[in-house]
Amino acid sequence: ALITPNQMIYTYSGSRAQIKFSQGAEIIVDENSLIKIQNLGENGVSVDQGFVVAKLKKDQPLKLELKGKTYNLTGDNAEVQFN
Repeated sequence: ALITPNQMIYTYSGSRAQIKFSQGAEIIVDENSLIKIQNLGENGVSVDQGFVVAKLKKDQPLKLELKGKTYNLTGDNAEVQFN
């Protein structure tokens, strides 16, 4: 499915969502989670509730907003979990 900026994604109990940004970053949204896609050009995502795993590749950062703070995540084949 095509994802657009400001789109909200909610995963119900027993479900997950896997989102791959065009720049290479990838996130897995666990059950009972709510996220908002921010700026697709910056691989941006805001986590409103729940559990998310980010898969980071070299030179493909992810901008994360969590509890009112913004983080710029980078890595080289790293996985980061947050909630």
